[in-house]
Amino acid sequence: MSTRLKRYYRLHRLNTGILLRIFSHIQGISGSLLDLSLTCRILREVCKPIVFRNVTRKLTTAVVDPEELFPAPLSPFVQSFAIVDCCPAEKNPTESLLIFSLLGQQRNGGLLVLPEEPFLCTSLDGPGLQLCLRLMTSLRKISLASSTSVSLHGVRWPTLKAILSLPQLEEFSLIGLLFSPVLVDGVAPDEVEIPDLDHIKSFRYEASSLRASGWGTVAPSSHPFRIEETMLRRVLEKLHGSLESLTLPAQAAPIQAMAQWKWPRLRELTLRGPWWVEPRSPPLVSLFATMPRLRKLALELTLAQGPLTLTEAPPLWPRAHAHRATFAFPWPDLTHLSLSHPRADDEVFAHLPLGLRALSLCCCPHKSEKPFLDLDSTVPHGYQYQYPVLGASEMLGILQCCQCRTPQLAHLALEYNANGREREDELLRHVVVAFPDLESLEVHRYRKADDTDTTAWWGKRDPDFQIVESFGRSLGSLARLRTVKVYLDYEDAPQPFGVCGTHVSPEERKTLVPTHRKAADVLARAVSPSVESVQLWRPHQHAWLAFRVVRGPDGVVERCEEDESESQSSAKVHFTGGS
Repeated sequence: MSTRLKRYYRLHRLNTGILLRIFSHIQGISGSLLDLSLTCRILREVCKPIVFRNVTRKLTTAVVDPEELFPAPLSPFVQSFAIVDCCPAEKNPTESLLIFSLLGQQRNGGLLVLPEEPFLCTSLDGPGLQLCLRLMTSLRKISLASSTSVSLHGVRWPTLKAILSLPQLEEFSLIGLLFSPVLVDGVAPDEVEIPDLDHIKSFRYEASSLRASGWGTVAPSSHPFRIEETMLRRVLEKLHGSLESLTLPAQAAPIQAMAQWKWPRLRELTLRGPWWVEPRSPPLVSLFATMPRLRKLALELTLAQGPLTLTEAPPLWPRAHAHRATFAFPWPDLTHLSLSHPRADDEVFAHLPLGLRALSLCCCPHKSEKPFLDLDSTVPHGYQYQYPVLGASEMLGILQCCQCRTPQLAHLALEYNANGREREDELLRHVVVAFPDLESLEVHRYRKADDTDTTAWWGKRDPDFQIVESFGRSLGSLARLRTVKVYLDYEDAPQPFGVCGTHVSPEERKTLVPTHRKAADVLARAVSPSVESVQLWRPHQHAWLAFRVVRGPDGVVERCEEDESESQSSAKVHFTGGS
């Protein structure tokens, strides 16, 4: 090749946009561009926008110098910044609970008087953090997350205000940390200045759902974090006109105020945690009727027996309300609906829009998790989750009501009591016939206590996994099915082990993976040839174990390989931490 051609084909002559697309693809495959960026100066400069696009930092102490957190010359490349709070004060939630107990009656103007520590994080207060964020001129998304699963640690308002006020910011997430639980400057929450926040499009707040467990609280007026509720209401009052996505802990959500505001751009609403006690009326379908562009509605709410909780889920659309001639289905563009603890008498199933693509009708938490949660030390004493699982016949009635309304349904999740082989077979036959275009199906089914037909599939009475094979064959005609996720209530399933009851015994742990692999292999051979992923629910880990289906040239299943990346991505955050 001539010297002229060599100069022509030099790397730096390539279009930068094309190089970025190529390198983004390489990063997606290899997981890192670090080695490539170290090869030469030109590649290092080209790789910077990709290498430093998404950054995560852990904080244990307050940041004074912004260079300690992130180099200033690289800051303009950061688009997504995640901070994991490792503050020592949040490491011992027991201390927080003790303070709750001791100070439960010390109130000022109806508000609980709390010390700054451990309820406010000092690691996020340093001036260096705010200066560092201001230097990230391309920052679009920021996430603040706790390093522990159960925390009563929060972020003070001045820090939240500084972050939310960044004009370039579009997405804000606060995970596991409390939203301004305490004001320490003596200012009432209704007097705090709230800046304009029209630039924020996504607001995600997920905090511990166990604050209504009776830690010194017995009535709504004595909620330990009334300031948190008020500050959240004040901020959402500024956000409702611009938000496109909103995730909130149901317990702290200002439901009554939200029902009064207009949400012209909101497309996704997710509420997690215990069902709220108030307001009891109007029905939910009316509470959220001011969100006309809603495309995704997820009510992942828990029922429990304890203070400030509901033991029975109300219908989204009561039958008495459905007969009102002046009321129509408020979300014509809805494509995703998730209802925990569905009710057979809920009129919403008769009014679903034709464009619905995903429907989830499962308990939260799943009934299979009960043995482990009953002994979980992070669940306060006297707080018991309820699991009102529908029977197969009731679930069939709901799906029959949905059938003509959901011709485009591609994703379905069900949780039901089998109540006999015939009823379950009828339900599964209906799923196959009514929803032939399903791409993913999730099933949590439970046998009757005296059901001898549904014997265990690991080991003793069903060594050939006939129950698993029979279940898979019932789904064999779903030609577009790609992912199958199941829990079949195995009689010999692992039971809680240890002091906290959140683990299984070492003996059972040794047999779990080989048994799961065998079950996945049997299921993959029985279902439709289109299936690419089989996932099995593990209640003791609150997560899915995913297997990739490997087929030969003729399309026949050769084996199932554990898919660690899919298992991690599909793992559920423990709902006691806000999920």
